[in-house]
Amino acid sequence: MEVFAWLAYDTPGLNLEFACHKLNINPSTRPIVQKIRRSSVEHTEAVIVEVEKLLASGAIRKVQYPQWLSNTVVVKKKNGKLRVCIDFTCLNKACPKDSFPLPRIDQLVDSTAGHGRMSFLDAYCGYHQIPLFGPDQEKTTFITPRGTYCYKVMPFGLKKMEHSSMERSSKSFVSTSESNIGTLLQARRSTGDTPYPLTYGLEAVIPLEVGLSTLRSELFESTSNKEAIAQALDMAKGRREAALIRLVANQQQLIKSFNQKVFPRQFTLGELVLRKVMDHKRVPGEGKLRPNWEGPYKVTVVTGNRAYYLEDLKGRAIPRPWNVANLKKYYQ
Repeated sequence: MEVFAWLAYDTPGLNLEFACHKLNINPSTRPIVQKIRRSSVEHTEAVIVEVEKLLASGAIRKVQYPQWLSNTVVVKKKNGKLRVCIDFTCLNKACPKDSFPLPRIDQLVDSTAGHGRMSFLDAYCGYHQIPLFGPDQEKTTFITPRGTYCYKVMPFGLKKMEHSSMERSSKSFVSTSESNIGTLLQARRSTGDTPYPLTYGLEAVIPLEVGLSTLRSELFESTSNKEAIAQALDMAKGRREAALIRLVANQQQLIKSFNQKVFPRQFTLGELVLRKVMDHKRVPGEGKLRPNWEGPYKVTVVTGNRAYYLEDLKGRAIPRPWNVANLKKYYQ
């Protein structure tokens, strides 16, 4: 039991000589400092709590005068809790892609055929167990109400982080490759099941179950095990159908949540609207203060596919119909 870490940062991490994540930023890229974004009081408090937790764990450190600076982004999870993320968009654009191959789930599952047991090992906060290359640490600097901080370990949101984690995991098990040990980055799915039970009809045994006295390990009998596996395979179809039902229900919930934030835009005959200025009509050299809308125009014909024919205030008709996405109401 002493080999298990019960908290996220009880593990000492990996040795720098064994694993170290490097950003490999294009040297010709100019460092980008993002403008500070305003946030609500609730989001600000969530950022402060997250910073204190990361400082206590030693995952971040304070930085002054950074050349790269990113903003924090707070999103609400399904359970109502807030998750603090870092907007590494500008930093990721300056990093090249990694060609290290990610695993195929179907091949990993098929490779378990013929073995007595299969175990899943979830590396909790596994990215934070991989240290970040020293000169690259300050490039992950992010701004908070308490100051600017940078990561000392590989954070979430960076490009190539999945590849680095997979490469280090494969390197860890290189001496035991004959035992069919595979590493799998598995995310939560709306089906409520992992790929293994959806394929074989029963869940795999976790590593903790092998050494402890649990109900499944006590009732395990090699003679009746094959019969139980065959029965589970017969019921796998029903399990897949149930997972499909949950998947459709989840998609409907997402559509409902999205539609609540969408307000349909409609116009009537004779109403004045503004038309979006297309890129090919922009005057070169106008800069950021150039107008994005032009008009007003009057609606003359309403078609059934959310498109409108327009004319200017002098009565000259616009040649083609315009979609509602390129129009907005004109307020006098």
